[in-house]
Amino acid sequence: MEFGDTFSGVLVKEDPAEPGQPALTSPTNDWHLANPEKESITITLHGASNLPSTHKGNVPNPYVLVKTTSDEENKHPAQGITHTPKEPTHSPTWEEKVTVEIDSSKASKEDVSLIVADKDTKEILAKYNVPVKYLHPFHHYHCALLLPRKKDPTGTKLYATIIRKHSLIPRYGGVNYTGLEVFLKGINEPLAQPDGDIIAVARIVNNMDAYKEEVRNRSINAPPFPLSIITFPNPTMEDFDVPQVTNQGYPQVSAPGGPPERPNWEASYLFQGRDGATAFSDDTALVIEYYKSGSGDLESIPKPLGFSVLPLTNRVYQQLVAESCRRGVQIENLPIQDTLLRTTSGGLPTVQLGLQLINSERPDVFLTASTTNGLPLLDSKLVGQPGTIKEPWVSSPSRTEQKISVVAVAHQENSFIAPDRKTSYVDLASLPKDKLPSHEAVAEILPEKQHDRPIIEEVQDLETDNYRAALQKMADDILSLRRHVSNLEAENSNLRRNLARQEDVGRALFQDIDLDIMTKAEIVDRILALKQKLSAGAQEMARMKDRVQRLQNELIRKNDREKDLVILQRAHHHQQMLLRKYQAKVAKMHALEDAARQQEKVIERMERLLEEKVKDQFPEVPRGAGHGDSWSKDLYTTLLMENMRLRDELGKASSYHSPIILQQQALPDMLSASTEKLSLISKLEKAEARIHALEFQLEESARRWGQEKQGYNTRLLEQDLGFVRSPSSLILQDFLLDEKEKGDKEVKNSKLYTARKNQ
Repeated sequence: MEFGDTFSGVLVKEDPAEPGQPALTSPTNDWHLANPEKESITITLHGASNLPSTHKGNVPNPYVLVKTTSDEENKHPAQGITHTPKEPTHSPTWEEKVTVEIDSSKASKEDVSLIVADKDTKEILAKYNVPVKYLHPFHHYHCALLLPRKKDPTGTKLYATIIRKHSLIPRYGGVNYTGLEVFLKGINEPLAQPDGDIIAVARIVNNMDAYKEEVRNRSINAPPFPLSIITFPNPTMEDFDVPQVTNQGYPQVSAPGGPPERPNWEASYLFQGRDGATAFSDDTALVIEYYKSGSGDLESIPKPLGFSVLPLTNRVYQQLVAESCRRGVQIENLPIQDTLLRTTSGGLPTVQLGLQLINSERPDVFLTASTTNGLPLLDSKLVGQPGTIKEPWVSSPSRTEQKISVVAVAHQENSFIAPDRKTSYVDLASLPKDKLPSHEAVAEILPEKQHDRPIIEEVQDLETDNYRAALQKMADDILSLRRHVSNLEAENSNLRRNLARQEDVGRALFQDIDLDIMTKAEIVDRILALKQKLSAGAQEMARMKDRVQRLQNELIRKNDREKDLVILQRAHHHQQMLLRKYQAKVAKMHALEDAARQQEKVIERMERLLEEKVKDQFPEVPRGAGHGDSWSKDLYTTLLMENMRLRDELGKASSYHSPIILQQQALPDMLSASTEKLSLISKLEKAEARIHALEFQLEESARRWGQEKQGYNTRLLEQDLGFVRSPSSLILQDFLLDEKEKGDKEVKNSKLYTARKNQ
């Protein structure tokens, strides 16, 4: 999406696969089956086109994450992650296969999410949710997943092949095996002029002649295999339908084989279901087409490089079911036809194959590169063009004909068959009437001299040949009837739907009409009236839909407005709580100020009383008296010590309230006998102590007032900008601020008390 679209601001947590390491996937990546009580979805990610830029306008460096809806809900990491391309691009190519695993009991409720993300910013560029219940088991979906965008009508496309795998291979009715596995190893000899990496597309063709005709009539711009374009974010079940009858089979695509000098695929194909059931007949063949690997865009037309054909006749089936070939057979040199490729020796390139007929619903072993080399070889006579290899009852001469030909060679002079005549198989039903032999044709080929038949057992051999021909005809008829039944089932389904619609219309049209007494004109008028009524009903329905849509929009707007009001109400309630809290703090501060003023008044009164008492008990002494000087010195020393004790007690009592700066005065060198000097010194000490205390209180009050003002300004600015804090965060912040202020005060008081004690 472009910046501001659906996925704007949504980020992923997973990183792409590390360079040099395989893509992240589940352990069942290369298996044809899922684990017991599990299902696996294997996705081959070919590439993408027209990816959007990042929110900063940069070219993305994309990679794909594959996860299920359960993984997203439970916040589990992705089960499959690909690499990033070598350079940032809008049209990346991956060609990587990943697999996700889900519980079979929950498969119908799960979706597989394909998320294209950017490596640098971790933002989501595109997302596709594929419902698992729409996927047919073991079918290869070659898809172009289209996601429209607001500012680009072309949209973003993700090219992928999706396969849903069960834990068991289902049996097709009437077939004693479950599937046919084909293992394509690679080209046997190096190529003289390599043309890049090659992909191999394998399919089983039921009618080789019809397939050839269809390939000849295929458009130049047609892709080599059917591509399904599925539109997101709301795909339908019809997008994942599988055709019941097809002459081209269901193609399976391999990964690009490399190196270009000698491509090696080691790809395994599993044909089961209808593909497996229609194999092993006269006109059935395994076709492997070779194309030059493209840029990951399945809509581009790759360059064809040739094809290989392996007839799947009854004799191939007989060899596969033989006891010595239970583990499979191998074909060493299957030629690539209709190609310009040549090997370094100048010949046509050949490939190596492995075939295995699977009889179990859950086989233990599949073909690999190591097991294929040890398999017995398939008879080279069975490897050729379809039509050139016929079954014994169709093209090869019977044992009767062979015996007759042998006897004819031995007894040319007595045989009733002309020595130079060749046996051939002619279908008389396919000949026109004017080409049929005359009624005297048998008499013309008989010799003039009649002899007895030379070999008695010819009758039994001819009867065996007749049985074989009848069985072959029955097999062909069964296959033809199966195809015809499939076509009839599809046509019958369409006719049933059409009939149901017509019956509903007819029932509504003639439910209250007697057709026997109505003329044709009346019926036409009735139909026109019903059409007008239907049109009016459709208009009324559209009007009601519009009204419902408007009411829904209005309801949504009212719900949004109600949410805003609830948020404002909560913010107002929280502000009221803060206001009451701050008012309580202000009232407490006023009470403390009043207490401090009262203490100052009490201290002043006590100082005045002390001065009066000193004056009464110790009158002034003249300056010249030495005894008075020593007495005044002792008195002053006593008073200073008492003053220090009282100040220490006062400092201890007020250590948890407001600190008072106490300063001890040193004993002056020359004491004056005059009480006026003592009084001035005492007043000076009191004034300095009071000045220090007031300065400290003023500084603390100014700091507290500045913090509260800054806090109010910050909250007011946040409220204007729409950032409303939750009550829990505000209360926690106020609590932390109060704790911090208390901690600062305690630290300062402890420092002052320690300094005063040291002095």
